[in-house]
Amino acid sequence: NRTFRQLYLEQMFLNGSNKVKNLVKEDPACPAHAGWFEFSKSRYVKAKNLFEEGLVASRRETSGKVSLVGFSLGAMVAIKLARQNPEKIEKLYLVSPAAPLQAGDFLPNMAGRIVFRVARGFPQLLPALIAVQRLLLRVSPDGLLTQLFSSACHSERELLNDEDFKAVLVAGLNNSLDAHRHGYAAVLKAYVADWQTDLQDLAMPIEIWHGGSDSWAPPEMATALKAAFGDCADLMLLDDKGHYATLAAFRAALSEQQIADQGDDTAQ
Repeated sequence: NRTFRQLYLEQMFLNGSNKVKNLVKEDPACPAHAGWFEFSKSRYVKAKNLFEEGLVASRRETSGKVSLVGFSLGAMVAIKLARQNPEKIEKLYLVSPAAPLQAGDFLPNMAGRIVFRVARGFPQLLPALIAVQRLLLRVSPDGLLTQLFSSACHSERELLNDEDFKAVLVAGLNNSLDAHRHGYAAVLKAYVADWQTDLQDLAMPIEIWHGGSDSWAPPEMATALKAAFGDCADLMLLDDKGHYATLAAFRAALSEQQIADQGDDTAQ
């Protein structure tokens, strides 16, 4: 059977974990998938190290290349890795990607925009903002989630009724706001800086998946990225999907494709 290996840069917008998970694990949602290399908010050097681990594993494949999947702010890291290692990348997938703020007037329409405004305009206040959010998380996790999602679209707010989803967010917030708060601040500062030059000279195939109802990373960000990448990029705009629903749709589509490819290989 064909083996699929991808470095999956899972970046939960504002509330992902900073810790690199240095292990390969089976993804039950992708039965034909050999393993996901997962990490959330992390410093670039750690991401690069994990990328090298992915390459080592991929050498069992004929191509010796990997595909990158960057979700939300993780798109920035995926793009940087792809630009610096073009010969090692088979395909770049950007799911609900957050584009550089300098590429358009996105900030007024972003849920959680206050965090980015502070990181960009008043970086010295960022530790204080993170401390306040950390205190709110300890006192009232539900209250903090309600605040963070207050300007999100209705379908995203509805996700807060899912206890499993809330548990993932709270765990991510604990990592971002407490154990790895310095790394979280570093990621925010790196994102609000101008990294538009990283969008240049990418020649590998790129797929951009974005929800038309995304209020964390407005769909205009996907349009801006498509324009920057040119003909090498395809844009899949899911009209009725939000930020996290788009990620779920992408993973489901990937799983279906892998199952189909596995069947083709078996038939051969």
